[in-house]
Amino acid sequence: MPLPIIPEVKLSSMIDFSLLAFLNTYGVFVLFLSVLVYLWFIEKNKKEAMHVFLATFFAAAIIIVLKELYGLPRPFYFSALTPKAGYFTPASFPSLHSAVAFALATTVIFYQKKLGSFLIITALIIGVGRIIANVHYPLDIFLGGLVGFLIAVFFKEMHFPS
Repeated sequence: MPLPIIPEVKLSSMIDFSLLAFLNTYGVFVLFLSVLVYLWFIEKNKKEAMHVFLATFFAAAIIIVLKELYGLPRPFYFSALTPKAGYFTPASFPSLHSAVAFALATTVIFYQKKLGSFLIITALIIGVGRIIANVHYPLDIFLGGLVGFLIAVFFKEMHFPS
């Protein structure tokens, strides 16, 4: 009996599935809300939840301003490939998704190493997914992640009542 033929699955074609496209577009925001609800209602750690909220909010605000200032076009404008994920502005530089993901992950890792480590890996996957989806360049992801990280570190130094 011959072995069954297994179709070759390319990484870029995996993003074609609607669930992956949804996650690559909205996943970071679903993750943010999930972590916020978990921290606020389940762990009842309002201080950590406030740090997460402020870090991600300000990281997003800074990225939106930078996008307006630089407005570099997304990769699919220069290639024959279509975008495989949604985007919210025509500007690519820097990545809002990466900034939010890394601000979230970095803030959480200050409090909870295990959950924070999972979120760092997730943030990296989000960044790579946005590159594969043809909506960001690697530099967009790097700078977005750097902004998110730096904002999280800044808010770590702030002291809030528990």
